[in-house]
Amino acid sequence: MEHVSEVLESLITDLRKNRDNEVCTAGEVLVQYITDHSDKEAYREVDRQVTRLARAWDLMIAHLERSLARAVVIEGKCENFYGD
Repeated sequence: MEHVSEVLESLITDLRKNRDNEVCTAGEVLVQYITDHSDKEAYREVDRQVTRLARAWDLMIAHLERSLARAVVIEGKCENFYGD
């Protein structure tokens, strides 16, 4: 049985690896939907959406990091938490 802390650590690692790719891809895709290439507001809206997405990824990673820290504390409270 995997420890919860190990699962969270693996998930955090995967999210960190994928974050930049997901954010960049979203920006590239959203720009394709702009039909008037002189519409500065449309590009600013894309920037705002990409910024919100990046912050959401950062918040999720931070949440999981806090959960990981808490899981380590809980797992350490007793010797045989996982029946080892």
